[in-house]
Amino acid sequence: MSNRMDLIELARKIFLKLEAELIDEKGKLNRKLYSDALDIFSIISSEKINELESEVFRALKCKDEDIREAAVLTLGLKSRLGVQRFRDVAFKIWLEDESLSVKRAALAVWAGYYDCSQDPVVLKILYEILKNRKYSIDIRCEALFSMFTVMNETSKFFNPHNDTLSFTYPEPTPDEFNKKIDWEELELLLRKYIPEEC
Repeated sequence: MSNRMDLIELARKIFLKLEAELIDEKGKLNRKLYSDALDIFSIISSEKINELESEVFRALKCKDEDIREAAVLTLGLKSRLGVQRFRDVAFKIWLEDESLSVKRAALAVWAGYYDCSQDPVVLKILYEILKNRKYSIDIRCEALFSMFTVMNETSKFFNPHNDTLSFTYPEPTPDEFNKKIDWEELELLLRKYIPEEC
C-alpha cells in the first residue's frame, strides 16, 4: 500500500475501530486492533501524515495506555508529527493521566518544545519536578533527563545518553536518588538558561 491516500483511508478505519473500543473477553483492547493501531502510529510518524492529526488527537482518549502513549509521542515528538498546538495538551496529560508511561511520554514531549520556544519556564518546571519527592522516581528521572536533553548538556554526575538506567535501577529510595544528583552543579548549569527574574 504505497499510495498515501490508501494509507490515510486504512488509518481512518483503524481509528474508527479504536473509538468503538473493541475490547476482548479479558477486558483488553482486541489484540489485532492493538497491533494494527501501533503499526499505523508508526506509519503516520515515518510518513509525516499530518492529515491524520485530528484522529491521533482523538486516540488520546483511548482506554489503552499504550495507545495513548503512542498518540502522545506521535503528536509531540519533532521526529514524528511535532504538532505545535500539542504543547499545552501534553502538559495537561502529564498532570492528569493515571498511567506512568503516558505521564513520562507527555512530560518528555512537553519538555521537547523548549527547542522551539527557548522558554526558561520549561527548565524551571522540570527542576521543580525533579526536586519534588511526591513524584515517583521515574517521573523525577524523566525531568532530569529532559532538562539535560533540552539544555544539550552533560555533567559530572549525569549524561542523558548513558546514565538514565543507572539512576532508576534498581529503584532507589528518594534519599538515594537525591544523593546521585550534584545539586550544586545542576543549579550552576541551570543559571546559564534561567534568568534570575524567572
